[in-house]
Amino acid sequence: MIKSSIVGEIMKIRNNILIEINRQDVKDGVFIAPKGIEGTDTSIDDDVQMHTVIFQEGLKKIENNSFSKCEELEKVVLPEGLTKIGEMAFRDCHELKQINLPESLEEIGDSCFLCCDLLKEITLPEKLSEIKQATFFDCSYLHKINLGNNIKKIGISAFFGCECLHSIVLPNKVKVIEINTFANCESLKKITLPDELSYIMSGAFHNCYSLNEIEIPQNVKQIHNNAFKNCNKLSKVHFSRNIQKVFANSFDFINFKYLIKNGDDIYLSKSKDIQGEVVEINNENIGIINILISNYEVKDIILKDIKKDRIYLLLYNYLYENLSKEEFNNFVQNKNLKFFNQFNFNGIAEKDVRSFIKFYFVLGGFLQPIKEVHKSKNNKTEIVVVDYAQKVGEFLLEKIRTNELSLSKMNLMFKNLKFDKFNSNFTKFFLNKENFKELMMEESTELGFIAKCYNEFNDFQKTNTSNKGSQRQLQPTVKKFKNFFLEKNFIGVDETN
Repeated sequence: MIKSSIVGEIMKIRNNILIEINRQDVKDGVFIAPKGIEGTDTSIDDDVQMHTVIFQEGLKKIENNSFSKCEELEKVVLPEGLTKIGEMAFRDCHELKQINLPESLEEIGDSCFLCCDLLKEITLPEKLSEIKQATFFDCSYLHKINLGNNIKKIGISAFFGCECLHSIVLPNKVKVIEINTFANCESLKKITLPDELSYIMSGAFHNCYSLNEIEIPQNVKQIHNNAFKNCNKLSKVHFSRNIQKVFANSFDFINFKYLIKNGDDIYLSKSKDIQGEVVEINNENIGIINILISNYEVKDIILKDIKKDRIYLLLYNYLYENLSKEEFNNFVQNKNLKFFNQFNFNGIAEKDVRSFIKFYFVLGGFLQPIKEVHKSKNNKTEIVVVDYAQKVGEFLLEKIRTNELSLSKMNLMFKNLKFDKFNSNFTKFFLNKENFKELMMEESTELGFIAKCYNEFNDFQKTNTSNKGSQRQLQPTVKKFKNFFLEKNFIGVDETN
């Protein structure tokens, strides 16, 4: 075992860790590390010309940045027993063509092979369970990679810009394809997705221009925005009935001509070569094709609604993004739009309409009448049917008519509102005329005050009780909210200075 701080006269080693390589350590472009080296935390002199690095038995770790920017390095030989290669260990080794990864290897750090332009083929060992963020980012000549069967996670941008990668099979244990994982893989024609896959995140296959067909496994729940953006050759996509949500910009829907339902399966296709019920994609329905993929059972209602009024495009898209599949279907089938349809959105910016829809929803403006337990004046319990849609609709229509509320200021007031489920206590608080007047006064000096009250309403109610015994909630007022916010702001303030 090496314990000296100097080997020969040049190479520096401390506690069996290689810490420096100098020009004299390299013979004919080859550096051979002595036996007994257990790790590297290496700095390499600028004048070192080294095309090959060979490590012998005993090496356990290669630390972060050890060979980063060794621009002439072409070949690396690693021994069995190596368990970890650190972050950016071979980053910007532009000439690296060959490296073996031993079966003992358990971890490869972030951006380890980033911009190793000439690396063409690599096999990952079976002990490796994760490909971390940007591991093979911009390995532009990488055309073949063998993934171990035990890979469970592939990080953000792991294969971003691997322009020569033409096919890949993902192991069955992978459940998420992360943001930009295969983005800009311009030659990727075929990818086999694992059965256990649940989520395809934003930009996962963005700019995969050569991708032709894709089979979405049955367990996939969500496909996020831009997941397949600019996949211009994509001619057919097969979805199962289990898909929960397909976000609006996940595909370039305009590139497809048909949405086809065959039994429990849904297809996006450029041709009619599949038997089944066909929806022709056109300018009128392009904005809700993503919704029809996962909620085909309410297709007829949705198509009829958007033909009647284009406001439904905004309404359905916004609620689709924020509700579960079951909640959205229930809304479409049982929506209460009697009062919503009386609002005039002509000339109102889309962002203001979307913010109004959000606020209208959280107030209960779309609800069917519901039963509530109330106490009468003589303190008896009774069941009362409450139509919040009517209460909210009439109240807001009146406030807009009297210019106490403006549709053109909806985004300024409610852009920070955190979309959540209906809370009848907040709605009652807002619809109280005195509270509303005070709320609007606060909005005049602090835009977003109402949204802040809604976002904090549950926490506010926990503190706004009569006593700790019964925990009976007191009636909320604007003054109580202002005091609540002041108290929160002072928590943790050091008053000793």
